[in-house]
Amino acid sequence: MINTFMKIAEIENHKPKTPEQQRIEALKTRKKQAADALKRERAVQKRRKAVKNMAKAQNSLASIR
Repeated sequence: MINTFMKIAEIENHKPKTPEQQRIEALKTRKKQAADALKRERAVQKRRKAVKNMAKAQNSLASIR
């Protein structure tokens, strides 16, 4: 199926990739996936720390009262 928004040059110039090109493309894909996973993990850890700090603050506030 052809994407209707693709340029004609993208369709006409579609040559089979060499093994070297395929390897580079695969490495780029894995790099992006690893960067995305790292970003998600940092966000998870940041959320956990915020929840922990909120609980700690609530406990401190409760002990003051």
